[in-house]
Amino acid sequence: MFIKLSHICINTESLEEAENFFVNILGFKVVYRFIRDGFQYGIFLACSGGTFLEIFLSKNTSPADEKSQIRHICFQVKSISRLRQKLSSANIEFKESIGSIDNVVQLWVLAPGNLPIEFHEYSSSNQPQFRFV
Repeated sequence: MFIKLSHICINTESLEEAENFFVNILGFKVVYRFIRDGFQYGIFLACSGGTFLEIFLSKNTSPADEKSQIRHICFQVKSISRLRQKLSSANIEFKESIGSIDNVVQLWVLAPGNLPIEFHEYSSSNQPQFRFV
């Protein structure tokens, strides 16, 4: 019945900052822009593998927490070390940790719109989720 997760929709206070982060730094591609009466109020981005990120302009964003519907989103990357370099060279602050159950190396950033984003790389077939990737 289900094929895969299609997209996640988030809010941001600045489409320009969001586009810079997701397109210019992370390399997502602009699929289309939401424009009404000459005003851009959103953007639809291709991540990879047919998954997408939808971002809408909102004046009421706050850091995601346990009361939020989305606590964070996570992107699987091919090379966590390459992403670490890219974030560092773009002066993007990140936190690095290791999953307590699966031992996956994680990088965490706070994206425009105050959304926590996790990045990780599956590096071992011993990690429980590897068999589903």
